[in-house]
Amino acid sequence: MAFPTLGPIESHPFTIANIPEGEQKVKEIIWIIRARGGFTKRLKEHILEKNGACKVPVFLDGPYGAPPDITPFDTCIFFAGGSGVTYTMARFRELLNDATAGRACVRRIVWVWAVRHPSHINWLSSELVKALTSAPTGIELSCIVYITSSPPSTPVSESAAQTLAYGKSGIPKSSQDLEKDVEYDEKQSTAASHSNEGYTPIKGVELLSGRPDVRKILEESITTSDGPVSVDVSGPTPLVSSIRSALSSDFASPMAVLRGAPTVQLNVEDFTM
Repeated sequence: MAFPTLGPIESHPFTIANIPEGEQKVKEIIWIIRARGGFTKRLKEHILEKNGACKVPVFLDGPYGAPPDITPFDTCIFFAGGSGVTYTMARFRELLNDATAGRACVRRIVWVWAVRHPSHINWLSSELVKALTSAPTGIELSCIVYITSSPPSTPVSESAAQTLAYGKSGIPKSSQDLEKDVEYDEKQSTAASHSNEGYTPIKGVELLSGRPDVRKILEESITTSDGPVSVDVSGPTPLVSSIRSALSSDFASPMAVLRGAPTVQLNVEDFTM
């Protein structure tokens, strides 16, 4: 993807967040681009100069590569941090379409997204609503959004904290993840106590404060699956590393498979070398 008026010789591998829809199969293309330095900073400044909305010529080429087929899997788990949701949202929606058409074997889907503020959910609220309303009957669907910024001091009720709390594992933070960077570590998660300013609640989407305990989520999903499990992840390096580490644990090890546990396939979208 190139912007000839902003960076004539630059090309950037942004991921499309939505899928083709409608009879014409062409309506709109959605990207989520985190502004940092260099080109993305210039893009943000250009848009702000135009009061937040403008037309910019764009050259598209691709797609490059193809994500692995996940239609044969019984349980499909998606993890995303920040703008990494562009990958998991498109995969999520495509899987639901395949399930509706009878092309997928999935019976349970777990979709997890970690963002800094509740208002960020609005980036893809329309896509989330489409996904939730298009899910065919018979699929167990769990959509959880974790708000990673520090909430106000208003305490969460003790019962909610006991019900929704997750453990710690001390994952280090990183600031080297370019467009997908989000500070990430696994901390206690509770019912979201943010003001939720700028966010319209979506039925079927659960909001929690903190970072997801990926080991807990993976272990619960894998050990209760009746068939093979697919895990897709896109986001900052610490998130990906924590998932790789969790899938090296005893509940997903080769020995566990020999004892009858389901096989697990990990798919990672990562632009780093």
